Amino acid sequence: MLINKNTNILHSVSELVNVANFGWVTNVLKLAMKTLSNKAHGLAHVQTMVNSSLIQPQRAFAMKLDGKVEVFINPVFKPSVIGGSSTEEEECLSVNGKFNVSRFKKGKLISQNQSPVKLSGFDARVCQHEIDHLDGILISDSGEKVTA
Repeated sequence: MLINKNTNILHSVSELVNVANFGWVTNVLKLAMKTLSNKAHGLAHVQTMVNSSLIQPQRAFAMKLDGKVEVFINPVFKPSVIGGSSTEEEECLSVNGKFNVSRFKKGKLISQNQSPVKLSGFDARVCQHEIDHLDGILISDSGEKVTA
């Protein structure tokens, strides 16, 4: 179901999701997360696309929060500068290898379909990773490859 890092669609900026499409976008992301089970902590809509000629990538992602898959439509991450940032290793199902990527440690996730959520630590990192996908940015673009 996932497309690889060489597909041009992964570097495209996602379109805002129209209210009429909230349902099917949510269903696609929840099904994809269920299919991947323990392989993914988050998944952007663009990663589920196999044929970019059918539809543009939608600005939505899913992530696990408190053991439950939540979908965020038209999300924005508002970082907290008080918590600072850290550089840590990340992996991605769309990119081979591990990369050191700098991310904010805390912030607030705002979306059109959920109440605002305060995130910190790993959850904040996953959120920023997925929003990068929505902006056409991969960890191979923003991070430094970890060599063994």
